[in-house]
Amino acid sequence: MRLRNVRIEGDFDSIPIPGDDEHRLTARAVWIAWEWRTDGDDAWRSERLMIPDHTRWDGASRPGIVGWLVPRWGVFSAASLGHDYAFRHRPFLSNGQRISRKHTDLLFLALMRRLASERVTGGWKAAAQLWLAEVMYRAVRWFGESTWDKHDAEFAS
Repeated sequence: MRLRNVRIEGDFDSIPIPGDDEHRLTARAVWIAWEWRTDGDDAWRSERLMIPDHTRWDGASRPGIVGWLVPRWGVFSAASLGHDYAFRHRPFLSNGQRISRKHTDLLFLALMRRLASERVTGGWKAAAQLWLAEVMYRAVRWFGESTWDKHDAEFAS
């Protein structure tokens, strides 16, 4: 599967929840848009996913031992929101099928790469952000398989 033209449409912002350091709310609705195709398919499909305002999510989920390396909030907040929302709600795509775990995870990686290229201007910080995006993607793929697939066979792959 390949994705391209992944972007966030609208002004993404989050609101802290008083007394809850582990969750935030979206300040306004945002759209995530992308194009995708399966391997061996020549046609690109276009998708848009609307995430409503006041959607609650937990930022970048990570084990506490790596919290210093992977911040819960920051450059990749919008990517983690998109991933969590697609994972939780499993929207139908333009081909009539529900989004798969693999598709959701690839969307997460593509969003992180896009955000890193837009928000980090260069030098070692740009390389570090791209490396961190890869690490976060691989962790999601590995832990997602072991944790979530056993709960929902339809979401596997």
